[in-house]
Amino acid sequence: KRLGYIEVVEGGTIVIENIEELSLSVQNKLLTYLKTGFYKRIGSNERIKSNGRVILTCGIDIEELVKNGHFSKELYNFLIPQSIVLIPLRERKKDIHELVENFIEKYNEIEGKRIMAMTKEAMNLLLAYDWPNNIDELEGVIRMAVNLCDEYALTPAHITLGPISTETTGIGFNLLKFERIRRFILSKLYPNVFKIAMVIVYFLVMLLLLSDFNGYAKNTSLLVWAIGWPVIVTSLLLTSRLFCGLCPFYAIAEVVQKILNLRLKLPNFIKRQGPYIGVFGFALILCSEHITDMPNYPLATAVLLLSILGFTVIFYVLYGSASWCRYLCPLGLMNGIYSKLSIIEIRANTSVCYSQCKYPACYKGTEENGGCPMNLGVFNMYTNEDCTLCGQCIKNCKHDAINLNLRVPAAELVRDSGLNSYREGSTFAIAFFVPMLIAVVLAINLRKLSLYDYFSTKINSEVVHYALICIFFYILCFGLIWLGAIALKKSNSEGSSLEKLVWYTCTFIPIAFAGEVSNHVITFINGFGQILPVVNLHFGSYKLGILNQQASTEMVKFLQIMIIITGTVASMFIGKKVVKKITKTQGWNKVLSIYFVNFVFCGLFIFVFLLRDGLPTVW
Repeated sequence: KRLGYIEVVEGGTIVIENIEELSLSVQNKLLTYLKTGFYKRIGSNERIKSNGRVILTCGIDIEELVKNGHFSKELYNFLIPQSIVLIPLRERKKDIHELVENFIEKYNEIEGKRIMAMTKEAMNLLLAYDWPNNIDELEGVIRMAVNLCDEYALTPAHITLGPISTETTGIGFNLLKFERIRRFILSKLYPNVFKIAMVIVYFLVMLLLLSDFNGYAKNTSLLVWAIGWPVIVTSLLLTSRLFCGLCPFYAIAEVVQKILNLRLKLPNFIKRQGPYIGVFGFALILCSEHITDMPNYPLATAVLLLSILGFTVIFYVLYGSASWCRYLCPLGLMNGIYSKLSIIEIRANTSVCYSQCKYPACYKGTEENGGCPMNLGVFNMYTNEDCTLCGQCIKNCKHDAINLNLRVPAAELVRDSGLNSYREGSTFAIAFFVPMLIAVVLAINLRKLSLYDYFSTKINSEVVHYALICIFFYILCFGLIWLGAIALKKSNSEGSSLEKLVWYTCTFIPIAFAGEVSNHVITFINGFGQILPVVNLHFGSYKLGILNQQASTEMVKFLQIMIIITGTVASMFIGKKVVKKITKTQGWNKVLSIYFVNFVFCGLFIFVFLLRDGLPTVW
């Protein structure tokens, strides 16, 4: 026969943890034993005496469970006079330093590591966390961190806090439940076949741009800007940063890295300041595009593409894959911000990671597959910003803990309020980049207005007055967002002003995305409609003029306005949710600043799109 715990513990002590999880029937039997000292075996009516001592633990407010009828009131009344309240870890955080040192020493010995310390940034994460599972959770976090770390100090990249349940990330439907999708991602075809195709397209485009035979160069340059750029931007909503995972610059740099790899340590300066450099690089690309008229200047387009490839290869050779793509790439920075709106995400079931995983293969790789090219552990990933959907973590995880979730668009903006404290690097760069995305679209379209011609006659230099317009709109956009963040700070003093600025700024990502998409509606529709005419021009008959189709001005402007209105409504909805989460209250006075700034941006976008002069031809 099988003995029960009470019978086994005769004369000793038994500890029953989390008694709130016991069913009411078991609670009543436990109460009888505690009062009388007698119990019955399952299936028997014989009363048996026991002299065991019982210690019970509970980690939540049990009084609330009693009120809701989920815990026996009689058992509660019996235990309360004999209870001892232990101070939770969140109320004695001064002990965390000593506990961390003890756990590092313990797991250094187990894992054979020589970790000497924890950085100030990593310790601040631990001190800011509330530790609902107390010391056990802290020990699990340090165990995972020591396992991940290959250096002498634990950094924020090694700290895994949470867990975030995959069911709370939106719809929460795991696409890997479809066997065909799972098999394809696990196969060697993904993503290699797409990367090879992108490299072939890249070299073909470069060949056409650098050769001026029969007008190929100019038409290729126009189609790159009219179709390639809009496709990349709009794909972020559906596939997150998948394009970055298939990027030809990245694929070519990987090949070069296998030949020459210096494996230098990435300077902390790049980790901290890299995103700001990326913001500057993005502004430089956009200004160069419009000042040099790149769509009509094939050589300029070729120089830009070669320059990005050159920087990618250099940083791959010096510091590895994540150095450029994660911290510095201007296009990657934009893709990371807009990927927050995506309908898909890769996340880990961190409960499985904590309980079963002993080696972070998703992060470090296996003998068959390399690790994450962005140097991320999916168990520590709370945002789409750095995930390129390469599938390496899915291939490497032996516990099936990785999910490819279908979610509500922009779910992480509401869930995380846009600020991911666990993301290494400068999170605050987003507060400077989103206003730039809005300002640049306004400046580009203002140049198409007759009003611009009036001001341009006052300044002889095209570069100067275009730069002045960009600076004016940037100051306007950043100023509006900054003033709104100040108002939000006054309604809730918790958290720093910079954090409030980031939270507030992230609510405007949808309208910034809508402005970017609307800006490319004209060129995309007309550019796509002229693919066949261009092919016909070079390879076919000149008589097929019927193929040359363009959208009407009215239809394009209608589409632009609808996109802007949709983005405005989305930003207002997300803003309301975020403000409620931050201030713990709701009301018109709390969201008034967000609504006002959104209406201003919406009005500016509609103004420049409605009054824009005509429709540009694509070739």
